[in-house]
Formats: sequence, structure tokens, C-alpha cells
Amino acid sequence: MTIYRRLMRGIGLSLMGGWVLCLVACETGSADIPEDWLARVDDTTLTRQDLDLEIRLLSGDTLQPEAGTPERVRMERSVLDDLVDRAVLLAEARRRHIVVAPEEVQERVADLLSGLKRDEPDGAAAETIVDPAVLTPRMENLLRVENLFSHDVYPRILIKDDELTNFLETQGERYKQPETVWVRQIVVATEDEADAARRRIYRGEPFHKVASELSIMPERDRGGDLGHVHRGSLPDPFGELVFELPRGVISKPIKSSYGYHVFLITDHRPARLPDADSMRRLARRDLFALKKQEAERNLIESLRRRTTIKLNPAFQSKETFAP
Repeated sequence: MTIYRRLMRGIGLSLMGGWVLCLVACETGSADIPEDWLARVDDTTLTRQDLDLEIRLLSGDTLQPEAGTPERVRMERSVLDDLVDRAVLLAEARRRHIVVAPEEVQERVADLLSGLKRDEPDGAAAETIVDPAVLTPRMENLLRVENLFSHDVYPRILIKDDELTNFLETQGERYKQPETVWVRQIVVATEDEADAARRRIYRGEPFHKVASELSIMPERDRGGDLGHVHRGSLPDPFGELVFELPRGVISKPIKSSYGYHVFLITDHRPARLPDADSMRRLARRDLFALKKQEAERNLIESLRRRTTIKLNPAFQSKETFAP
């Protein structure tokens, strides 16, 4: 798990998918602007160092485009644009006097660092990237913006009855539950072994008992129970075949790369929609998520119009952000 994913696990913003540790860069006066600055957002300066750290955290161990390539340029411009959005949002959170309890900041930092130690192959190396002394103020800023949305923006979202009804009329099919069958199987190495297993079941032995004794697949410990599977979830050659088998009938041996399979279908449920109450609950959840994204975009656009944003012309005039 990358540092980015570890941090994001505890963040609930729907649109701000790139919120990581670079929230936010240094605040400087005009006389103190570093040479490698890329953007100025009112009194906040974003530097090459901020951009590079953000890309490292976003990318984790994945291969990054080489410097100077069109792919790298597009990535850097997109990441810088995200950093500008975050700086704008943090300034608004401060303007609204949104604060975070120090205990909450320390708790979130501790959770992040303990997760890194537990999940990262090289926990010590990961901690050098997120030095607690650097992480703490940035985590505080991150939580300020999180609270800006959760306390001041999301509670203003309303879902009208006609909106919900229209959403269900146009999007209701997305909640359709797929056709499923409840499958048990026995898998053995040869066709003769499969026929022997079938004979034992025909003589009255329970399917689960024969499966637990003979099957070579892991679900033997569950009596061969695969549970409910939906159409297309099983590999060929039996992904579709199990949906054609009658309930309660022991199938003929079916060969695959694993061996010979004997199936028993204990339940068959056609594709169906949930009940009306469940449909409305699911639709309300999804419509609220869409409205959250819209509210986030609208706030950012509004704040950008009221903020002085200046990009370094020396970088803007080049094909790459590299100094």
C-alpha cells in the first residue's frame, strides 16, 4: 500500500481524490519567493519541491514518465493544478475559522505512521518521506479542508423528492441484482474418480460429505460450497453451464485445467430489482455522492475566481516544468 493510499483510507472527500501530504506549501512574502516557485496562490507559494513530492506520493512504486516527455508535462501540469485547488481551499477554511483539535491531528498522524510500519515492506524508508515533524502541520491543514466540506458544504446539500424519482427512472437499472446460482462442486483428478463420486451421492451420501473427502480444491473444507455466483463470474468452460443445470441434479463430469468437476445447484435466483425501499435508499446514497462532487467543484470554481493565482511565466513558457 502506497503512502498515498494509506492516507486516503481515512479521508472522506469524494472529489479530492489527490489529497495527500502536500497540503499546503509555504506562505511567503513577495521578497521571500524561492527561485523554484511554480505558482502563487495569494500568499502561498508552490515550488518544484512541492510538485515532486506530490508526484512521488501519488505514484508510489509505479513507473513515472521521463522528464521532458509530453506525458510527464501533462502529469505535472495536472498535479500542479490540484495543488492550486488545495491551496485555495485551505485559505477558505482558514477564513471561516475552521480548526482541528490537536488530539485529532496526533491521532491521525499516529494511525498513518503505524499503518506504514505494518504494511510497507520498508517502513523506515517510508517514514523518511513523511517525517512526523513535517506531517503534523500538513495533516492539520488536510483535516481543516476535510471539515470545511463535512461541516460547511455537505450539510447544505438537499435532495428533493422529484430529483430522487427522476434519478430512479433514469438510473434504476444500475441497482438490478444479477442472476445467481448457489453452487457446490467436487473437483478430482480423473474422470473415473468423478464418476465414483457421483455414484456415492446417488447411493445417498450427502454431497458435502463426498466433497470434503474427495475434492482437491480449497472449498472442500466447506463441503464444496462456492456460495452464490453470478453469471460470468466463473471461468470457462462452466461459467455459463452452471446456469443451465436444474436444481438438485448432479452434473456429469466436466473437464477443465483443474481436473474433473461435478456440480450441484441448490438455488437459482433470476436477475431482479431490490424492493422499493432499498431502491430509494441506494438511489439517495448515489445521488448524494454526485451532489457532493458538484458542490466541491462549484466551491473550488467560486474560490478561484476570488483568488489571485499567478503561474511562473518562466515555467509556463517551456514545454516542461523542469528548471
